Amino acid sequence: SRLIRARTALCNEIRGLLGEFGIVIALGVSQVRQALPMLLENFDGKLNARFLQLLRELAEELREVDDRVKAHDQRIAAAVKSDERIQRLMAIEGFGPISASALVAAVGDATQFSSGRDMAAWLGLVPRQNSSGGKERLGHIS
Repeated sequence: SRLIRARTALCNEIRGLLGEFGIVIALGVSQVRQALPMLLENFDGKLNARFLQLLRELAEELREVDDRVKAHDQRIAAAVKSDERIQRLMAIEGFGPISASALVAAVGDATQFSSGRDMAAWLGLVPRQNSSGGKERLGHIS
């Protein structure tokens, strides 16, 4: 998550710097990835040499962050192949490798919960209960 936030911040920084020179790049990391090589090769004199050097450094930093994200994705893919719990969770619609491995990492064995509802409450997926005297009061989902 931290790397994804850093990558997004870096792309927004690049877009903001280019915006100062009147160069607009659409939103999205892929848009910045596509635009940078073209800008660095085919600039029309609007950009001075120091700014072009800064752009090259930022493009290299973006490549490094992308490589780190890929390395993490590969580690998650390896964990998916080796952990049966993650594979079972991925059989559920809506669970991908990241959310399944995060749930396994957070919960672990899950034998500490007496029921699925207890685990869901621990995760914050069921309404809070403030029941007393036989009267149920269900609160909001936290």
